Amino acid sequence: MKDRISLALEGAGTGLFWILGGFTLLVLTAPFFWFGEALSDLRWHMGFMALLPAVPGVVFLPRRRLTFVALFALGVMNVMPGLNVFVPPDDEHFVGGAELTLLEVHWGHEPTAALEEHLADHPVDLVFVTGLDTIGRDSLKERLVAWPYKEVWPPQLVDGEGIAAELVEDTTMVFSKLPLDDFSVTGFGSNACLFEAELAVGDLPVMLRGAVLPRPGPGSIKASRTALLKELEQRKWPARGLLIADLASADTSPAFGELVDASGYVDARRGFGRMATIKATLLGIKVPALWVPSEYLLHGSEVETLERRTESLTAAGRDLIGLKDDPDAPSRRPTRTRLRIKDLDG
Repeated sequence: MKDRISLALEGAGTGLFWILGGFTLLVLTAPFFWFGEALSDLRWHMGFMALLPAVPGVVFLPRRRLTFVALFALGVMNVMPGLNVFVPPDDEHFVGGAELTLLEVHWGHEPTAALEEHLADHPVDLVFVTGLDTIGRDSLKERLVAWPYKEVWPPQLVDGEGIAAELVEDTTMVFSKLPLDDFSVTGFGSNACLFEAELAVGDLPVMLRGAVLPRPGPGSIKASRTALLKELEQRKWPARGLLIADLASADTSPAFGELVDASGYVDARRGFGRMATIKATLLGIKVPALWVPSEYLLHGSEVETLERRTESLTAAGRDLIGLKDDPDAPSRRPTRTRLRIKDLDG
């Protein structure tokens, strides 16, 4: 009986090794093929799926020890890109300076009432929302009156009678309590855009950039993602700067590595954990119970992250009393960050 169990476990370990090996080979094609990049979202989960049986397999199944050692190595290879967020950065802590709080979320095509209520109760200086439909866009524009500076991409085109001339699939919105000086935005097709502005946080000038990419896909979608990431390489990145990004990809994807390499900035999650914010998907289909990070904040060396956390909201609508109690409404995980900007004399 014991031998049968051992043989079954050895067979399962060998099968898992071949599955993960094939998965890893596909992921390595990510720089060239969109399908590999789409699969890279699952590297973290697949890596731990390999590590859990690999360790006991090495110890208790000596006849297949090399197989389980190889399985362990594949597991480590897949989780490694996501581990550095658990290590605090080496930067010095600043004394003095001005603080800035911001919230970023990919909301999607859901009612925005919960987000509006949350921001009313827990205000921030800067709000960055992506993936909105036209109803959500109009609702936020109407209700977030405490943020006097608003920017929308793409702009809503209207005809001569003021009626929407085209249906915008996904909208990105920026709300700020501080002036967005010299604001500009560049579209890259397929719902990809790059916006830039200057903020005055206290008396301190801060460069603000935001990048929004569509989910990995073929043809024009891949071209849009590639063009935007290449554009980031051409920009100058001051030490007192911020980069907000909705990559529609996990931190185990090559897109995230390109983002960090292009800017040279520090991931604001460092020391705070991975912070998964959206459900993992495969070819547009949500994978049950698996979440991945998708929205990121990077900053220059003269900015320090004081606090970063995710918050859980239910994207329910509003009735005459207030927010609807809808147990079937999807959940959203906005990320709140508190930053300190280094003083000019610091």
